[in-house]
Amino acid sequence: VSQYLGISLVRNKLYKYKKLIKLLDKDLGFSKVKDINLHEPESQNKYYFGLITELNLSVKKGKENKFTAANASFKDETGSCKISFAKEFYDAFPSEIEHCEGEIILLQANTSKRAGSVRVEKAWFQKDLLSAEFGDLGLNVLETRRFQDYAVETCAECDLHKDGSIPKVPKSGRYNVMVIGETGIDIGYDFLRELKKNDIKERDINFSSFIKCPLKSAKEVTRKHVETCSTWLEEEIKEIGPCLILGIGNTAVKFFTEEDTGINSLNGTTVWNEKYGCYVAFCTSPSTLYYGGNNIVQFQDGVKNFCEKAKNMGLGLF
Repeated sequence: VSQYLGISLVRNKLYKYKKLIKLLDKDLGFSKVKDINLHEPESQNKYYFGLITELNLSVKKGKENKFTAANASFKDETGSCKISFAKEFYDAFPSEIEHCEGEIILLQANTSKRAGSVRVEKAWFQKDLLSAEFGDLGLNVLETRRFQDYAVETCAECDLHKDGSIPKVPKSGRYNVMVIGETGIDIGYDFLRELKKNDIKERDINFSSFIKCPLKSAKEVTRKHVETCSTWLEEEIKEIGPCLILGIGNTAVKFFTEEDTGINSLNGTTVWNEKYGCYVAFCTSPSTLYYGGNNIVQFQDGVKNFCEKAKNMGLGLF
């Protein structure tokens, strides 16, 4: 019974990240614990995604001096096994390993000649996985996706169209990466310049907006407006199936979080969004550039972070 409950709890925790697992599995092709055969050593590394349920640290004596051995219990939805972190990897990331108990983890591991456990050569920890910090993983989750819905031009669901504004049709790109501006579709020269500076091509990205009507200022946008206009954006996200979205300004905060403001603190960060099955990066609005000073650096940092994450997803490989 305890074994059944243990696996059930793991499944429930992994279910929380089922879309993340699906996204990464597309490129990496995860192996399952149930298929591990410790009686037939294999040096080829494979990828495993699961949960560290118990961590054990012990001090051992080597040929020259003592060292810490890190072993753990690892579970996925198919079963559990014992793993041992390679000494070289532990020496490079001791803090991360020592605090990974109870967290999801991505392993690159093999069944070496030492029977009884799986040897972990590299790992990506929960913090890395939820912020798209993949390092040298070499991930490529890009797909060719285009979508435009011209019906949006006839939308009259809220009061924003009353000044004669015509809702703008999204601009399609090559891959499943999106930039969502605050109002209208024209993201502006300053943003495109920063993209080019970071070696990202405009043609590769789908451009849209949280509010389809072009407005002079996003300050007049309320949460009600965002919720009303989200019908169009929800459909776009569904059809494009983005691996990464850049949300711009406090309108992005309203759409992706339960808050109405806070873009300055979120700027330059990336978080996993299980609802939409993608990573969401945040950036301040290009309109803040007119105030100069630190606003310029903030905006540049926000775009740079997005570009780095896009490259981590495979953008720029082709």
